[in-house]
Amino acid sequence: MPLLSVLRACALCALVLGSSAGEPIWIEGEAPTTVAGPFAADAPERADHLSGGSWLKLNAAPAEALPAGGAIVRWDFAAAASGSYAVWHRYGMESVRGPFAWRIDDGAWTTIAAKEQPYVDLMDPGFWVEVAWMKLGDATLTAGRHSLEVRVEAQVDHDGKPLAPAYAADCFCLTDQPFLPDGRHRPGQRPASADDVAAAQQVFALPASGEGRLSTSLAGLWQVARFDEWRPADRSGPDRALPAAVPSWTAIAVPGDKFVVRPDLNLAHRLIYRTRVNVPAALAGRAFVLRIPALSMIGSVHVNGVFCGWTKAMLTEFDCDVSAAVKPGADNEIAVVIKDGYYGLSPEKAKAPWSHLAMTPVAWRTVGWITPLLDFPIATAPMSGLLEAPTFEVRGAVHASDVFAKPSVARKALALEITLRNPAAKPVTATVDVAVEPLTGGAPAKTFATVSATLAAGEERVLHLDESWPDPILWWPDAPHQYVAVTTVSAPGAVADVARTKFGFREWTWASEDFTLNGIPWRLRADTSERADFDEQLALWREHHQNTMRLWGWGTFWGMDQRAALDRLDASGMHVRRSGLFDGQGAFYMHNLADPALFANWTVQVLAQVRAERNHPSIQIWSIENEIAFINSRNLGLSASVEPMIAATAKQVMALDPTRPAMVDGGRCLVNEDLPVNSCHYDETFWREYPDEAYTYDLAYRSHEVTWNGWDKSPWRLVPGRPVFHSEGFYANGYKPGDFAQWGGEECFAGWDRARRGAGIFARILSEGYRWRGIAAFHFWLGEAQVLPYWNSWSPVAALTREWNRTFAGGSEATRTVKVLNDTRDGAPIDFRWEVRVGERTVADGGGVREVAAGGAREERIAFT
Repeated sequence: MPLLSVLRACALCALVLGSSAGEPIWIEGEAPTTVAGPFAADAPERADHLSGGSWLKLNAAPAEALPAGGAIVRWDFAAAASGSYAVWHRYGMESVRGPFAWRIDDGAWTTIAAKEQPYVDLMDPGFWVEVAWMKLGDATLTAGRHSLEVRVEAQVDHDGKPLAPAYAADCFCLTDQPFLPDGRHRPGQRPASADDVAAAQQVFALPASGEGRLSTSLAGLWQVARFDEWRPADRSGPDRALPAAVPSWTAIAVPGDKFVVRPDLNLAHRLIYRTRVNVPAALAGRAFVLRIPALSMIGSVHVNGVFCGWTKAMLTEFDCDVSAAVKPGADNEIAVVIKDGYYGLSPEKAKAPWSHLAMTPVAWRTVGWITPLLDFPIATAPMSGLLEAPTFEVRGAVHASDVFAKPSVARKALALEITLRNPAAKPVTATVDVAVEPLTGGAPAKTFATVSATLAAGEERVLHLDESWPDPILWWPDAPHQYVAVTTVSAPGAVADVARTKFGFREWTWASEDFTLNGIPWRLRADTSERADFDEQLALWREHHQNTMRLWGWGTFWGMDQRAALDRLDASGMHVRRSGLFDGQGAFYMHNLADPALFANWTVQVLAQVRAERNHPSIQIWSIENEIAFINSRNLGLSASVEPMIAATAKQVMALDPTRPAMVDGGRCLVNEDLPVNSCHYDETFWREYPDEAYTYDLAYRSHEVTWNGWDKSPWRLVPGRPVFHSEGFYANGYKPGDFAQWGGEECFAGWDRARRGAGIFARILSEGYRWRGIAAFHFWLGEAQVLPYWNSWSPVAALTREWNRTFAGGSEATRTVKVLNDTRDGAPIDFRWEVRVGERTVADGGGVREVAAGGAREERIAFT
């Protein structure tokens, strides 16, 4: 057979020749000496993952008969010295392979059971194609020639039907030395790229001295190494120890998603990121903090081999105090162990070992048959790594680790929660001084009385300051003034710590059907019209009179990270509905949603995000989940068990940040009415009820009692006396163009371009009706592509008419009910004028100056014939 002849010829060349004592014996799988069965050399999609660029694969259909006694392949090799050798095999198809057997020379066969033998160094040369290393066992060899054989036998399923036998051989390594598998590379022979060399040489430097806080960015090339485990000892916890050795260190870009910047590490689910920071000796006695703005999924920090702390609050800020491990006057090794999202897959939910889940293709991380296995809230956030650039910070020996500003316009006071931390090994007495300065600079506008506190070694304590401030400049959307609270912490004989905390002096309330901003009813409106550039986006919002937006999840926003994006929003005066990671839109968690472990992990994450972002004045409300209540739990009959867990988390959020409400995105106030805001998704009723329903909201308030829409009755009452936030409404793309003929006439049946006028009319009806009714906030799920302009209906100062009829009997009196709205903070009189024209002729007019309070409205009736 030509194939066997070629393989045998390759085998003569591949026989391990010239190996000396202590050197490993390396055998290429695609070059066997003999084969009995349908084996062939093969190259998968990513052949560069394999030693030699190919492997020997068994190609047999289920019903194809294998030779009697199984398909057997043999490799001849030579040992340079006698001794005991560990036999390692790099093989393929672990996810589907059956048992195979191996032996040296003509010894007894040893069977390797399916999925029961530990593997390491898993990689993905193709879709549902794996390659990994496995220790087969040990063998005693004499110097000279030997053979290694593998046997694969026919397999049947539980019903006795034949299965396609799956097996592939990439290479073998027989060694009498410690062996750490390293992909396709022979021991110690991985070549170093230019980036690998640069990463190994990288040393970040701190300034040699300076007052206050110092820092350096750690963006750049780091080193990375695999830290594999077959079945995790602590799947959801920290890694408190580093391994004694790793196969190799290579370069990785920080920040970056490892699935993007290093796809060869797709199935390396636990990695060590490593770099060095030079800490000058002059900084001795200070505190040191590694700040990681975003990582995923679980991160454990080690400095100079000492475990310093960990987080499972993915995709939000993590500050790790590393003071106890830092050595001033030296280069300090920083290591961050990161477990990726595969550690969120629960073997208990899958009823399968984690080692099998670990082979799931990267492309399947967010599909509906995988996400129900998660007990972390990452169904829509599968990225992994150090995702935003870390910084290494120097602070005072005792310092403010967190400052939270809680302004009150009603009380004319500013409260501060200052968290003091003493990382030293001895007690310290510190004094705290706070001066509040304009963000743009200048003299302090407010100073607080000095306070002092004695902290024990390692203690962290929260100080509560609360003082009157009769004349602050308030943060308003049209004048978003911001302050900086400059917190100076001093201790005898220590360098003072200075923390600068940006905030805006503004106050939201939600005790009625209105949101109020600084005491004025403040109504919000938005759609999904988008621009890629922030300045263009801001100009569009202002053109459309849009005054709120949704900042959702983690990522880059207009090319900025989440902190930079929030800073721009703070400065622009835009209100933000801040949405988190936990998303049930696609019922991602299915029937496994009601899992206390999932909710506990989510709570950790959302609380960490709230703590990190709560000083941003642009954030108006915390949207702690998306459609977990509305879709995932409601449609799967899980509300009774899920909603109390949501409510408990919301309560913790509002305790951590009492300056804003928390809501779900869809699900109103929940069945037990635990939440302060009615958050509605797609609460439009049958279109035959419009325009009246938009103006009255009568059916909406009875929707738990009457057939409301295609979903029948609502499981949630719309709670009177609480704000209604129609957080997703009028999903225009959810309709066919012809549906809009009710508003736009027959032309709508001609397609979307001709239906935009009708969609725009309905958007106007909803906008003007909701404003008339006093709906606190609404966000249409549509953009410019779906509708013709309707945004004049959003003008802050507007005169809207209640009636929509346009045809009148000749000589009869026509009436209009007009409401003049003042959605501004300015209570100056409004000049309201109206006129009726027939052609170019004005047939009636009227109006005059009207007194309308800021945030208020005035209704009047006009008539003409």
